[in-house]
Amino acid sequence: MLKVPLLDVPAQNGGLKEKLMKTFEGVLDSGLFILGPEVEAFEKEVAAYLGVDHAIGIS
Repeated sequence: MLKVPLLDVPAQNGGLKEKLMKTFEGVLDSGLFILGPEVEAFEKEVAAYLGVDHAIGIS
């Protein structure tokens, strides 16, 4: 039987690891994982991508 992985996260994120770790560390150090600047930036980028006025990040 051929095993096909559902998702290869290390391969998918390999090129982004350094940037992701830096961002994660910044959020952890600031404690602003709720309503912090990264969340606000994410919401603005999602709204722009979707062509809407507002987007709200939720868990």
